[in-house]
Amino acid sequence: MSPSECRSSPCIIAKYFSNSDSASTEGPGGHHPSNLPLILDIPRERHHASTDGLAEYRLEIAPSQLVHIIASGVHGLRQPKGVHEWSSSGSEDDMDMGGEGSKGQGKSKRKRARHQESINPESHLLLWMPTCIVDPVEGQLVREFRENQAQKELKKSSKKKQVLSTSASQSNVREQTVAAAADSSMESNVMFIDLT
Repeated sequence: MSPSECRSSPCIIAKYFSNSDSASTEGPGGHHPSNLPLILDIPRERHHASTDGLAEYRLEIAPSQLVHIIASGVHGLRQPKGVHEWSSSGSEDDMDMGGEGSKGQGKSKRKRARHQESINPESHLLLWMPTCIVDPVEGQLVREFRENQAQKELKKSSKKKQVLSTSASQSNVREQTVAAAADSSMESNVMFIDLT
């Protein structure tokens, strides 16, 4: 099936990402957002109890492509349905649960406002993703991660061998010293026996 015949969402997204002329603005740092990879790095792997031991990678994500796609599709044509739909003072749900005019609004509202101000949509994210999803898509990153892990294990095992060989040589010296001391005490006992 050619990309022009494809009508499903994944095909449309793949077509968009594969087309370098689809976006004309530059992202942060003067880079074109479609030139930046979505998944930057795999720093860790885990088998956590919360996922029943499912193998997961920790992924560093650069969402600038996604932010650019979303921003390019926003035209600002939609009007709010109700009076309070886009108000920053609180939603109708907040009013029902003690949002507006409630005694306990001060501290939680300040925390929420401070948290919302600090979020940058193009900042890198760290998230856990199952390995069965990442392996087929990001084969090169997975290979690099596995090679780095193998190098770390090799380095760890060589350090461990050095420590073991050092401790083994020290224990051999101790054993020889103990054996020599035991031999000398046996000889003195033998001499003592011979003298009596």
